[in-house]
Amino acid sequence: MIETNNTKLIILSVIIIFLNGFSLNGFVIFLDFLVILEWIYYHKVKKNIEKLDVSFSLTNTRFFIGEKVKLTVYLNQNFECFLSIPEIGISKIPLKDKVTLTYTSNKRGIKKINYLFLKHETFLFNLIKKLEKGIEVIFFPEFEPVNFRKEELLDLIPNLKSNIRLLEDTSYFVGIRKYQNDPIRKINWKISAKLNDLYVKNYEYTSQGKIIFSSFLNLHSDLKNKEAWKYILPKYVEDSIYALNSMIKDVGSRNIPLKLFIDSSKGIKKNSFENWIDCFEILATSYGGYKFNYEIYNEIKKEIRYNDTLVIITMFLGEKDLKEILKIREIITKIIVLVMPFGFRRTNIKKFKSFLEIPYELKRLKKHIGVLRENNVHIVLYDENNLLQEGLI
Repeated sequence: MIETNNTKLIILSVIIIFLNGFSLNGFVIFLDFLVILEWIYYHKVKKNIEKLDVSFSLTNTRFFIGEKVKLTVYLNQNFECFLSIPEIGISKIPLKDKVTLTYTSNKRGIKKINYLFLKHETFLFNLIKKLEKGIEVIFFPEFEPVNFRKEELLDLIPNLKSNIRLLEDTSYFVGIRKYQNDPIRKINWKISAKLNDLYVKNYEYTSQGKIIFSSFLNLHSDLKNKEAWKYILPKYVEDSIYALNSMIKDVGSRNIPLKLFIDSSKGIKKNSFENWIDCFEILATSYGGYKFNYEIYNEIKKEIRYNDTLVIITMFLGEKDLKEILKIREIITKIIVLVMPFGFRRTNIKKFKSFLEIPYELKRLKKHIGVLRENNVHIVLYDENNLLQEGLI
């Protein structure tokens, strides 16, 4: 599509025609000649610009926030014009054959270039060609180095620490042993009744378990005064993604199988990964909404096995959540819940005076944290002044 602006040329032509009606002399004839040449040039430029097209080359299509993208734009023929790409802040740069641009983004997600504009301008007219192009670059979320130093969190690393690092082969029975915080469904009630204590069947082990990361990005339905919490939600979402990225990078670099569940504004996202980089792509394009989906607990239940470890990041934890988590605990070895109502403090921000108060329901939950911990449900409650690492010490 070509947009033309030749108003000045038309006005000049009308004036020259008007002068021709009053007086015809050498000067007026000279002006006639100039206007005719300008109209010829205008149609020539218009014909050339109609044929113009561009192609692109990118150094990559995946970048971290702050990394510079190198985009080279090639013109299909030599033609002097100006290039504009408003979607990446390029307002007007000269283009004749090719030009290399650099740009970046301070936000995660997909950065699209849908349109670009080629403009040829003179004093008397402007011609602008709009080209529709589909270029996508994904900017991965930020992360920070974290270390899982807490004993129960070190169990996240089966190859290095966990005593329950292998999946049980239920076809290879090797005896019985006393109950040791195992999932409740593993208890053999018949044997336990005979021996007057809780016992479970002991099996041989095979391969290692997975780590299942889950982030609840949507506004929790149990929060009171939801309108106020809507203003806090964007910070929580970004901090949740940041925390998830940091933990996935730390654990994934040890080649441990990962599974990811996200309750996002576009529904429940889930996938399995062998490479932590693949997780980043889903995290880069996940956002929070206002409709919490309890169905995510059922989706998690379908995918877990005894030796897996579940890590949940959530804005709030209500009674219904606890019931669902305890049901999952019947199946799985360990659950870690990071509750971040206001997100957390980044390492590049100094400690500040906080005026936000943790919801009463979460304060009340603190009384039960010890009992839950004994049952391998580890709940860590963050306030906005906590560093991410502080909850993992």
